[in-house]
Amino acid sequence: MGLFDKKECAICGKSVGMLGSRKVEDGTICSDCTKKLSPFFSERKKSTVAEIQQQLQYREQNRQNLNHFNATRTLGSSTKVIIDDTQRKFVVSRKSDYRAENADIIDLSQVTSVRVEYDENRTEVHTPDGNSYNPPQYKYEYEIEIHINVNHPYFSEITFDVTPTRMERYNAEFQRYEQIANEIVMALGGTAGGMGMNNMGMNNMGYQQM
Repeated sequence: MGLFDKKECAICGKSVGMLGSRKVEDGTICSDCTKKLSPFFSERKKSTVAEIQQQLQYREQNRQNLNHFNATRTLGSSTKVIIDDTQRKFVVSRKSDYRAENADIIDLSQVTSVRVEYDENRTEVHTPDGNSYNPPQYKYEYEIEIHINVNHPYFSEITFDVTPTRMERYNAEFQRYEQIANEIVMALGGTAGGMGMNNMGMNNMGYQQM
């Protein structure tokens, strides 16, 4: 077979070229079918065609279930955690229209842990003529990340940034994003605060079910 020979998508049967094809463990699927998978799913290449078909069936059922999802709270900034308190379910969406995105509905009971991590970035500050200070001086900036671990058949972790960019820690804007992170942790069943240092040198807070 030539480099640019077309193949058929094992899901929908559409003819696809090299640029439009996506590998799975025992075949090839098209980019359109790939886009229908959960955005938190990362095991496509290790999944069989049958497993991909099962997930697509779940995703279609999820789309229908979203018609009965009634948002009562929305938390977050660019990425939002949207909660249905009546049904004790939530979605995480990076888009303004979570139904159009077909955001995965997750039951609060499926959350096994949720934590906030502070990613530190250190940049050396130089003198006006470009030399290092003696001793060296550094500027520290931080990003806040949310990590939600879930017991779900198609993904186990959802990770997203709360802060839009790196920023200095001790100011009102950063504290506002810290408050947002705290609200998400508490909404998903955790306890705000509980600051500490992990082995990666990043601050973290959250909870884990035992």
